[in-house]
Amino acid sequence: MQRWQIMRYVLVAVCAGLVGGSALPAAGQSVPSGQPVGLHEAILEPQPDGTHWLRLRFIAPRLGEDASQIGPEAAQDDMDYLCRTVGLPVAERSGREVSRVVISLSREEVDFGVAAPGVTQYFEAYLPAMDDCIWEEF
Repeated sequence: MQRWQIMRYVLVAVCAGLVGGSALPAAGQSVPSGQPVGLHEAILEPQPDGTHWLRLRFIAPRLGEDASQIGPEAAQDDMDYLCRTVGLPVAERSGREVSRVVISLSREEVDFGVAAPGVTQYFEAYLPAMDDCIWEEF
């Protein structure tokens, strides 16, 4: 078992503690675009410099390019919101030094690191800074 896989189990406990305090969006909770999202996976990934990247992967079934779907601009606002309202509290409670928060939205479940050309996905990286997330271009 790789170290990041072990950290995934630690995050399950951290995230479970936040659900009661409503920091995590339960399945069907809305974000600024109005679409329902649900947390699919949380990964605390160790980096060579001793810090960690917090990857929060959400399912957002209304993502897409059609006019009736949520496109990249609206998804950006959703990811900013999720970083501030979910990423920062999870990072704080993780007990680790988190140097990046990576938020991803996917129309359907996709295994981490697996390409899925037919599935709309958006992701952004942020620097956690006090009570805000600073967008960082990949």
